[in-house]
Amino acid sequence: MKQFFISICLAMALSIGLPLASFAKKNITILYTGDIEGHITAMRG
Repeated sequence: MKQFFISICLAMALSIGLPLASFAKKNITILYTGDIEGHITAMRG
């Protein structure tokens, strides 16, 4: 019974965690590339 409960908790954690992780990764990538572009434009200007 305890293992069943743990597996449900893991499944819920994954279903919540994975979309959040991919969302955060996408946002970090956008921020990072934007930062690089900002530095490039700043150096050019």
